[in-house]
Amino acid sequence: MSKAIRLTKNFSASAQLLTLSALLVLFSCSAWSQGLVADFSKSGNYQGWQEQIKIIAPSRKILILSNKAQILTQGDFITLVYGQSKVIRALVVKTTEDRVGIKVVKIYDEGLWQQSRVGDSFSIIRGDDSYFSKSSKTEKETSVDSFEFREDAEIDLEDEDFIRKQWGGLSDRGKRNFDGNHLLSFGWGTFQSLNREGDTATYNQWILNWSYQFKTDYFIETGVSTAPLKKFPAVDLNSQIIQLTLTAKMNFKLPAFFFLQPYAGFVVSKIQHSAGEPDGVSTPAQLNRELELIEDAERIRPAVGVSLYRRLVPGWLARADLGTNTQSLHLTLEF
Repeated sequence: MSKAIRLTKNFSASAQLLTLSALLVLFSCSAWSQGLVADFSKSGNYQGWQEQIKIIAPSRKILILSNKAQILTQGDFITLVYGQSKVIRALVVKTTEDRVGIKVVKIYDEGLWQQSRVGDSFSIIRGDDSYFSKSSKTEKETSVDSFEFREDAEIDLEDEDFIRKQWGGLSDRGKRNFDGNHLLSFGWGTFQSLNREGDTATYNQWILNWSYQFKTDYFIETGVSTAPLKKFPAVDLNSQIIQLTLTAKMNFKLPAFFFLQPYAGFVVSKIQHSAGEPDGVSTPAQLNRELELIEDAERIRPAVGVSLYRRLVPGWLARADLGTNTQSLHLTLEF
């Protein structure tokens, strides 16, 4: 009986020792793992925060970012990520309380980089980005020494005089949503005019538009369109309408490379016709009615609506118009 009691006590002591050992191992592993996570977080090798582009040099090799997180330090290598794609690799050359100066050393996605503008936000990867494998198939190397950037501790990243001196002048194109001043659009759509009864009717038309950006995000656009008017102004007559449109437009940037341009202007119409010509069948009243319909259809009309653009690749956009003058789809060239 006493031997059994001793065995029970020994077993209880052993169990307590094993339990204590297990707790110590578990605590050590937990502390070690927490330290590892902390070290990993400190290394910055994760997609953990976003910063915004404040300035882009005309060469697009030097940028100034916001510094909201205040994590980056001089000498850090970082990667700018948009969505699930790496865009550029850069070196931090200067930091202040609210800005970070970087210079580009590699372009991962040329298309996304060329579409990037002042005000765009990017996720930041600090340090090694090899774990983030999503990137363009074509990568473009840029030498760090191919341009100059003074690494002076006294540099003020908000000093535009310094920026002009170092970069050879500032251009507002980094702030533009459209680098080119010209947009040439070719499209097809519908418009409303009159039928031979004098009621509103819908017709199909081909459209050619040219926009000029006279000031950042402000455009003047002129367009020409043409369409056949069958059985107008009489059942045995066909006409051809040519319309000239002049509008002023203002551009607004939307997410995902969309742009919205409200517009206002007017439309002038000219109809090629043979209305009012005696044919030996129509009465004078009918001939006069034909001329009245032509005159009504040629009245100057307002053009008010919106154009929605979607950038496809650098230099090319899709466009949709919805307005009093047309409902149409276009392919647009930016140059």
